[in-house]
Amino acid sequence: MEKLDFLIIGAGPSGMYFAKKCQEFKKKYKLIEKKKVIGGQPMALYPDKIVYDYPNTKEIISRQIIKKLRKGIKQIYINQSVKKIVFKNGKFDVFLTKEQKILADKIVIATGLGSFSFNPLMIKEAKGKENIIYSVKNVRMFRNKSVIVLGGGDSAVDWANQLTKIAAAVTLVHRREELRASQSDISLLKKNNVELLLNWTPDRLIVNDTLSIRNNLTGSLRQIPYDYIIVQYGFKIEGAIPSFLRGIKVTSNNKIIVDKNQQTNITNIFAIGDCCFYDNKENTMASGINEADKILSKNISKK
Repeated sequence: MEKLDFLIIGAGPSGMYFAKKCQEFKKKYKLIEKKKVIGGQPMALYPDKIVYDYPNTKEIISRQIIKKLRKGIKQIYINQSVKKIVFKNGKFDVFLTKEQKILADKIVIATGLGSFSFNPLMIKEAKGKENIIYSVKNVRMFRNKSVIVLGGGDSAVDWANQLTKIAAAVTLVHRREELRASQSDISLLKKNNVELLLNWTPDRLIVNDTLSIRNNLTGSLRQIPYDYIIVQYGFKIEGAIPSFLRGIKVTSNNKIIVDKNQQTNITNIFAIGDCCFYDNKENTMASGINEADKILSKNISKK
């Protein structure tokens, strides 16, 4: 039976960072990912998006982060997941889907958001439209195009600012009076010549790729031609907590509750990244890295 210092579950940025550090400190580890690709949310949703919250960088493309993290990780296994965890004699017997059993001293859960679905644009004509998208896989498709971004959070503002570098025109439409993003990013919208329309709600789609929007204060209508619409209304986490995590305390929306050291209610099972919860947690790449470092500092000797 294979014996590990750490079993890391989930190959998103936080899990990959933890595995990379285990490799550097010559710890026995295994990083497993149930999907056929690594990189978690950044690679699944926005591989070409500029990220501003990654440690020690001013800005970096998502796929470049994953490429940097992947370098040096030797014990990584995709299309592999956990069936069962049994605590025995102070260690964990872990049964994997490919009929493999390992013995681990500690387990680090970095499974991210799990399954989720995007909150849709609630216009019946929008369903099935190929140029109305929810995640951006390739920014080059927007070159010299007219793009409407719907939403008022960080992601919507980030995309609006980034796309001004290649798109012919960018319009940001938000149903409220104020945006929910950092003031510095909001200030960039004007500098980047983004047309900002606050207090407007999408009303319907008109032929020839035109979006009709309604002013929430006056009821007046306006029509905006577009090549693409990017919907950034967030997403809804779906599904029950995996069976192997039963017994671990979670919130009402299945976030794993951890203490100041990222420890769950089960000794030597930790959680990092978007899958965990504690007071005042920020869901950023930087916070996931910091959470990993907290575990590493207390459980890895630098000898």
